[in-house]
Amino acid sequence: SDIYKRVGDRLFILNRFRGLMVANATNLDAPVLEGRMPLPAEPREMWLNNDTAIIITAQEDAYSGWGWWGDSTNVDVDTWASYKGSALVLANVSNPQHPQLSSILKLGGDCFDGRLRGSMLYVACSAASWADDGGASSHIFSVDVSNPQQPIIVGSAGFDRGGADQHLMVGDNMMYLASTNAGSTSIL
Repeated sequence: SDIYKRVGDRLFILNRFRGLMVANATNLDAPVLEGRMPLPAEPREMWLNNDTAIIITAQEDAYSGWGWWGDSTNVDVDTWASYKGSALVLANVSNPQHPQLSSILKLGGDCFDGRLRGSMLYVACSAASWADDGGASSHIFSVDVSNPQQPIIVGSAGFDRGGADQHLMVGDNMMYLASTNAGSTSIL
């Protein structure tokens, strides 16, 4: 299903086939599409931080054209032609009619959850069988997104995957990762 966030009378919507869409929902009976921006892969999660949309994407197969919307794009297709894995996409949404790509940070693996605290984004990624890094481990990345043109990984921690279902919770001073395996739950 689509991922969406509402800010005032605007809806920011992520769709696998149409990318990031911005709609004016002043009249809920007749919302108006204001702008779109294609995405290089399947969206997983989104946060809004001032005029920046922060989006986690994942791509299982090398680019095949199914995920793009429209005839023209401001995303470099060649960059994604053979990439498999997750990425952090930051977009400037200050002009709802023309959302613009600010940056892309490749993370690898299959990013499944994240939390934004101020200008720090914490992202949990597991190594998927289709990802370039392979293996049975996972990582939590700490990414400084204060400069949307240049997000920076400022820390990471690796751990054994240990389960098929994982969930991340970030508090003020603590991070929890719950992992389930065959009916048991571990908290790291």
